[in-house]
Amino acid sequence: MNRPLSYLRRIGNHARNITISLVALGLLVFFYFITRNSHVEQQENITHTLQQLYALDNQLDQDILKTRAGLLLQYDTINADIREFEATAAVLHQLSAKSSAVAQATEQAFTAAYIKKLQSVEDFKSEFADLRNSVYFLPHIGSLLNGNPTHLPTEKLVGDLTSLYLGSASDSLVSRIEHNLSAFKNLRHKVTHAHQENFDSFIYHAEIVLNNRAEVAEYMGEIFDHPLRLEIDAMSAAYSYDIRESAYQTDLYRNFLITFTITLLIYLGWIGMRLERAQTKQMQALSEQVKARQALEASEVSLRHMLKISPIAVRIYNHETQKLSFINPAYAAIHEVPVEQLTGITPAQFYADPKDWDEVQSIMKHGQTVIDRQFQL
Repeated sequence: MNRPLSYLRRIGNHARNITISLVALGLLVFFYFITRNSHVEQQENITHTLQQLYALDNQLDQDILKTRAGLLLQYDTINADIREFEATAAVLHQLSAKSSAVAQATEQAFTAAYIKKLQSVEDFKSEFADLRNSVYFLPHIGSLLNGNPTHLPTEKLVGDLTSLYLGSASDSLVSRIEHNLSAFKNLRHKVTHAHQENFDSFIYHAEIVLNNRAEVAEYMGEIFDHPLRLEIDAMSAAYSYDIRESAYQTDLYRNFLITFTITLLIYLGWIGMRLERAQTKQMQALSEQVKARQALEASEVSLRHMLKISPIAVRIYNHETQKLSFINPAYAAIHEVPVEQLTGITPAQFYADPKDWDEVQSIMKHGQTVIDRQFQL
């Protein structure tokens, strides 16, 4: 029975050695081609990332224009542009972790310009939110003021403020709004007490539209004037120079990996031989353990048979479960109960005085033997 196992082990050992050799050879080929083109791939990755930054910067500017024009009602798109831009910039930072001081300086300049632009974007979002909310509230508040007994000229003023919001910022329109708003304020004494709060709210939102419109335009100008494209061009030139300079070092690194892989192949072969010897010894030890276990099982069967036919009453008690694990027929005959009913029960019920069983347990826990003791059952 051992010959087939030995034959299978030899086949397994040869297959393992062949697998190790193929893996090492595959590593050699893999490292050769990877290091051969590593500088080219790095340049392609950096170039692709810089192109993404170009596109994302343009997309951010377009979404800001769409938001200002009312085509985008929420800031979710702008926020998504910013997150994607930051993630792409983080990828570029990882790709250029070992770049030269010149390339790192261009990246720092780009980061500073981006932070400045991002601050302008946040200022735009804050001011434009107030501006847009005021434009949306004005018609509603104006309709509430129409319930005042005295007619208030809210519709014309709301129309001019809406035109101003949409971008019609001519001097004549601004002057007309300022004049009409000043005249509108003088009508407060004609407003009933119930409409005074709405009147004040209308004035507040009208002034926001009139004043914030210029601030929003100013922040948009700052956003579009930040030189991110120039900084991206500077980074591209610096990284290209670094990659060309590192090509020679990459070749040296490739040769080192080739040497290392060959050494690894030799080492794996040596390890394979040692593992084969260790496996042989392990299989021998395992075979001896199996034989010992089989002998122990045979001995246990023989002992149980001897105890079963013994005329002397015998029971085996398990301290962990506190129950009888074996009872021979002689012991069962003493209690005049079948063996099946006694197996697995607690012996305490056989003693007339429970303290006797506690004493027996105490003696046995201390490793002693109960000899020449009589107990009433």
